[in-house]
Amino acid sequence: IENLYCHITEKVDGSNGLLEICNIENSIACALRFGSRNRYISPADDNMGFAKFFMQYGENIFENFVEDNLLPIQIYGEWFGKGIQRGYGLAEKHFMPFSEFLATKLIDAGVPNIKMPVTLHSGKFSIATLDGCMNKLKDEGSQVIPGYNRPEGVVIYFPTSNFRLKETFEGPKWKDAIPKPKHDKKPTTEDIPICET
Repeated sequence: IENLYCHITEKVDGSNGLLEICNIENSIACALRFGSRNRYISPADDNMGFAKFFMQYGENIFENFVEDNLLPIQIYGEWFGKGIQRGYGLAEKHFMPFSEFLATKLIDAGVPNIKMPVTLHSGKFSIATLDGCMNKLKDEGSQVIPGYNRPEGVVIYFPTSNFRLKETFEGPKWKDAIPKPKHDKKPTTEDIPICET
């Protein structure tokens, strides 16, 4: 992977979150679904309040994404803040999508507490560059939450292969950064219908 083009962003320590807008099989309705690290969730069977939080803004999210013909779509990111992992000294929970574009779309839809991913490097990958990004976080603290002095690490994204790795200060190196939900059932009317098209 040396010299491959990459983006290196700060990784926040939270809970993996998935926001998915998809078509319901044999129906003209669309569903807003939510996922955690390895399962789909709902407001009634939630993960740290993620589904309940986004359900409040479901209609705005759907309208904003359908306007730009972006459906179906999956938005992966980190749900972090108060009561989750290291908390970052925050009074509320926040969601940081891995994609700047999708973070902007959620902000445009009026969803609060969306954090933009902070890019530490865009260009050719090298171990020296990775070390430089890690040292920046170690010396300066979190770039996502300024003033927080115990950042977790970085995510390295290789756009040509759509592949992500993570490097953390406290854990093993070179782990896949986006574990997808293992639950692969197709959406049905038991999911949450948002709109008819």
